[in-house]
Amino acid sequence: MRQCSDWIDTYLKFSDNTEPPELFHRWVAISCIAACLQRKCVLPHGRLKFYPNLFVVLIAPPGRARKGTALDPVMLMLEDPRLNVRLAAEALTREQLIRELHNAMDVYTGSDGLMQTHASLTICNSELTVFLGYNNPQLIKDLTDWYDCKRHWSYRTKNYRIFEVTGIWVNIIGATTPEDIRVSLPPAAIGGGLTSRIIFVYAGVKRKVVTDPDISQEEQELEEHLREDLEQIAMLNGEFRKTKEFQSIWREWYPFNDANPPFKDTIFGRYCERRPATIMKLSMIMSASRGNDMMVTGDDILRAIATLEEVEIDMPLALSGIGSGKHADVLARIMAEISVVGECSLDHIMWKFRNDVTRWELDRLISSLESMKFCTYITNTHKLIYNSEFSGEK
Repeated sequence: MRQCSDWIDTYLKFSDNTEPPELFHRWVAISCIAACLQRKCVLPHGRLKFYPNLFVVLIAPPGRARKGTALDPVMLMLEDPRLNVRLAAEALTREQLIRELHNAMDVYTGSDGLMQTHASLTICNSELTVFLGYNNPQLIKDLTDWYDCKRHWSYRTKNYRIFEVTGIWVNIIGATTPEDIRVSLPPAAIGGGLTSRIIFVYAGVKRKVVTDPDISQEEQELEEHLREDLEQIAMLNGEFRKTKEFQSIWREWYPFNDANPPFKDTIFGRYCERRPATIMKLSMIMSASRGNDMMVTGDDILRAIATLEEVEIDMPLALSGIGSGKHADVLARIMAEISVVGECSLDHIMWKFRNDVTRWELDRLISSLESMKFCTYITNTHKLIYNSEFSGEK
């Protein structure tokens, strides 16, 4: 019997007295459930099969939103040996990572009574770009291949040794800065490839200042309940089943999603194509968060949709500086600064970025931001006001 009425909601209550934004805590909790479900759980959909792995990256300017702090509690929970969750080391070469994936292969008894093999590995890293390296196209390609949970994958070493991996399943929860994302990912990974498979969780500032971070008795009890329920989540295996209400909502939402993508920017084109698969994955996770029945209901898919739409509001800020334009990088940093402070003077921006642009160039960039409806420039007061409803669309 579950101790928490809902694991994600209880985790948010447990982490309330911390500085990271609630959005970070929510997606860390989602990734934690995914890590426990592993490839042992699947949601059939016609001839397709969806597994609950996600690539989630927390994005924030350096020191602004405590992204590393948001990861710490979940990393400790997932290290519990009772969960049998395989975690990748934080610093690995490509070959070492492949060996870890190969060594992660394990067997379990499926709901049909047959033995199944899976290689489930979670990468949990507070400095994701250190893990990825800089301009490391082969590792990027491997991660892209692994996301889709191929049944068989093989790798031949320089010494002609072959590593065969059966039932591949890789889950990522990491953190980095917008600047590091721009310099670490090769151009081929942007728009399509790896970034189309990543959910970028962006926040510009921490939620609040916590002067007394001591863990209360209530928080200790909540943590114990969370750990106990994670054990039950980790024991789930087999097929999730869809209710009629789920199917009804899916049939309505699926064509609507095609006709109304959340982004019109081409850099998110392939991401939008993958949204239906993401909703299927999230629906499984929402189901596991509330109980052990392995049913995906109408409430589960509605919650999945709302959760994804929430994180997509600021997602364009994560990749806003990627491009070939002369000032693409500084434009992204100006956008991050304006979004953080909400309202500031033009003099403030000019002083902060005085080594990057001239006043004439800054005027051009501000004009571009106004055309994008990212912010409004008040001429008589020389104030810049952030448009909190900015979505990256025309």
